[in-house]
Amino acid sequence: MKPTLVHDIIGKLALGVDPLTDSPLHDESIFHHPTVIRALFLAKDAVKLQDHAQSSAWKKWEENDRLKLLALFQQQTPIREIANQLGRSTGGVIAKLVREGALQDREEGRALMEKQDAEQAAKS
Repeated sequence: MKPTLVHDIIGKLALGVDPLTDSPLHDESIFHHPTVIRALFLAKDAVKLQDHAQSSAWKKWEENDRLKLLALFQQQTPIREIANQLGRSTGGVIAKLVREGALQDREEGRALMEKQDAEQAAKS
């Protein structure tokens, strides 16, 4: 199944619409619960970001992307956010930061990303 179709289905469910018939879901449906609605919107965004990240994951690094990567990293932008902005995987971002000398090795990059994730979770 293509990510765009998944994105559309989740989006319709989040809006309380049956994705197969385009008719409103019953008022008693679990899809009307606020927690479920929020989860669906987050899932919809995650599918879109994942699809975007995969579209550039194996592309050659252009000079402007390389410069943006280094600038974002110097600004202490979280690795996951850098990956999303550049349409790259987190592994690709970490590997490029290692090749550019901004990180010592991939283990340092993964440890930094785990720390950033924990800090983000603590803020939530």
